[in-house]
Amino acid sequence: MAQVILSNVGQQVGGPIGQFIGSTIGKAIDNRVIASLSPARQKGPRLEALSLQSSADGAPMGCVFGRARVTGQVIWAARFLETKHKRSGGKGGQKTVEYEYSLSFAVGLGEGPIDGVGRVWADGQPLDLTGVTMRVHRGTKDQTPDPLIEAVEGAASAFRGTAYVVFEDLPLGAFGSRAPQLAFEVFRRPMGVERRLEDRLEGVCLIPGAGEFCLATEAVMRREGLTKSRPENVNNAEGRADIEVSLDQLMVQAPNLKRVSLIVGWFGDDLRAGHCQVRPGVDRRDKMTRPMRWSVAGLERHEAHLVSQVDGGPAYGGTPSDESVRQAIRSLKARGLEVTLYPFVFMDCPGYPWRGRVAGTDGAGGSACGCWTARRRSGSGRSRGWRRSMMRRRWRRTGQAGSAKARGSAWRSGAPALAGGRRRWQGCELPPCRGAMGGWRGGEADVTEGASRRRTFASPPPPLRGPPPHGMGRKGVIPLPAGGRMA
Repeated sequence: MAQVILSNVGQQVGGPIGQFIGSTIGKAIDNRVIASLSPARQKGPRLEALSLQSSADGAPMGCVFGRARVTGQVIWAARFLETKHKRSGGKGGQKTVEYEYSLSFAVGLGEGPIDGVGRVWADGQPLDLTGVTMRVHRGTKDQTPDPLIEAVEGAASAFRGTAYVVFEDLPLGAFGSRAPQLAFEVFRRPMGVERRLEDRLEGVCLIPGAGEFCLATEAVMRREGLTKSRPENVNNAEGRADIEVSLDQLMVQAPNLKRVSLIVGWFGDDLRAGHCQVRPGVDRRDKMTRPMRWSVAGLERHEAHLVSQVDGGPAYGGTPSDESVRQAIRSLKARGLEVTLYPFVFMDCPGYPWRGRVAGTDGAGGSACGCWTARRRSGSGRSRGWRRSMMRRRWRRTGQAGSAKARGSAWRSGAPALAGGRRRWQGCELPPCRGAMGGWRGGEADVTEGASRRRTFASPPPPLRGPPPHGMGRKGVIPLPAGGRMA
């Protein structure tokens, strides 16, 4: 409007030249009025310079032994990287311009070589290293320049003999667009004349084998109620998965590690091998987790074995989920380690016995209690010497003295006869075995004592068709210790 009015006034006063001058002035006024009616453009703060933590030429360099918290000195820094973001509130809305900054720099930690770096603090608070690119140079005599420093500077120093870390494009938004004051947990084991055990260690077994998400490398949250949730596998100050923190510490403490046996536990429910079912288990049926759900071998949570309770809590952790096992294998292989899958069986039955007590039985007298007869007949977990020792111990308890014949008679008389030629001994049922006290020769039993001595027994127990029980000697003869003494 001002442009039209001033253009006509200028034409009447000064002709064509006055019209042009009036039109120009009117256009400027119109633009100023229209701009005053639109929302103002807001701009975020911008950095003119960047301040860093202490960096002094000639400052003393620390030397760590054991584990210490070190602040360090900034030994290199690139120009900060500025990223501009424009946002608009829609047609006729407010326009906003924001600036984000990131910085690449290196911090010297002290004299090398060190074993590694653990936790990191920024402005006194634990720094979440998720998504942060941090490279650790241990300060060896043959270390090479960092690739970022070499790319920026061209000919770059390797800082040999100095341990340092390099941060690449560390976002500064969480620290008020400035470089934070950093502190590092540094590990360094004292070196002796000879290599220590951890220096010689090349293989370990990774436990625990029970825990539904104990092997997951990402944080898994468990829902509690409508609004609350708790982490399943994050129990450290760094905010990372427990296995990631543990593996980092393991690589620091055992630098020559090459192989890891990854234990994964399932659950058995009976000591009788013919009745025992080995299945994956869970500690709760109603547990809801995210972002990972529990699944093993195609079974969902409601289809798995439910671990028994002790004092109001599960006796074991659940079987690690298949996805968590895959994540653990990837993490181990990324560290250059060879991985062996180690299946393990937990016995979730009364008494919680060791898995080695699972025994087979070929008769109706099998028991789930892991009795001596079942173990002896299956030959599991006990050596032949142990069986001889048990027999001598039982004979000694009969109170019989004198010859082996008398003690052998006491053996038979102390085992009451049952139907089918079986005998019961110490609460367990014994099979009618041809070799219970030796092989048969003319109706007499021969028992070898030492190298050449023999004793005979009368009234042998009823013979058994078929091969002798497991663990018997040749022709069913049980060898006794040298010297001919059974007790």
